[in-house]
Amino acid sequence: SLLIEKGQVTEGVEVMEQGLARFPGDAYLLSHLAYIYGFTLHQVDKSQTYYERVLRQDSANTHALHGMGVLYLRDGQIEKGVVKLEQLLQLDPGNEEVRKLIRDYKIQ
Repeated sequence: SLLIEKGQVTEGVEVMEQGLARFPGDAYLLSHLAYIYGFTLHQVDKSQTYYERVLRQDSANTHALHGMGVLYLRDGQIEKGVVKLEQLLQLDPGNEEVRKLIRDYKIQ
């Protein structure tokens, strides 16, 4: 959203939430809200809820799998995080960034 790019995160989230109220299954809005809540506002529970909604609609959504995986890893839930990232790798086997992330966390 343009508002978020301009640093007006709260306003941008409000606009997206209004859009989601009108279109509750919109994967684009759900994914973007999940990302913003998880990686900008650090509201992990809310972020995971949105990512889960995306994955219920489309279990092969690589953005949601990546987001959930990283959030789990950051939260210390290594096994859950690695599972999500391995699911992503099944869909995108050439993703070296994810492969490295998994390797780094499996070593710990």
